[in-house]
Amino acid sequence: MAILGFETDTEVQWYPMAEPEEISRAVVWLAGDGSGVITGARIPVDKGYLAR
Repeated sequence: MAILGFETDTEVQWYPMAEPEEISRAVVWLAGDGSGVITGARIPVDKGYLAR
């Protein structure tokens, strides 16, 4: 059975999900003074998934 165009699970490369603690570190940084110069930016917390 094909799901999303893939015939088997072996054709899909799985990536680990970010842990809640990892995401919370980014949130704390964004809420702090260190991110004061960041405006209108997307900051992915995805363990490099978008960089593949």
